Amino acid sequence: MLSESELEHPNVKFCTELEQHMMVGAYDAVLLAAKKPPVSQYSFFLSSLMETVRINIAECAQSAYKSLSIDDASKMLMFNNNNDVIKFINDFYSLWEINQTNNTILLISKNMATKSEGIPNQKIINQVLTYATELERIV
Repeated sequence: MLSESELEHPNVKFCTELEQHMMVGAYDAVLLAAKKPPVSQYSFFLSSLMETVRINIAECAQSAYKSLSIDDASKMLMFNNNNDVIKFINDFYSLWEINQTNNTILLISKNMATKSEGIPNQKIINQVLTYATELERIV
């Protein structure tokens, strides 16, 4: 609905590019863009967005790794120091086990079920097949 000139305005362009980065999962680009907003008023929303991006990255890391070093987690989540990573983990992933003597984080705990265990696979398959059959009948 915006004209080409309006879309090229730096404030609008920043937001649209940020949305594109989020949609394709280019979280590193989102975090880098959040560090230099064109308008200072964006900072409030960007801090919340950065938290969301870090949560998404942490969930992917949890699925991909059993453990990580604190240094690697800091780089992956784009924190400036290890204390910020530890605070983030304590705030959002209290079941993860942090071993500061080994400098490692155990991402999978005995108490944690994987996300795939909670997905009712058979129910979803049956629903999709039912929808496909109904659509075929309609057409």
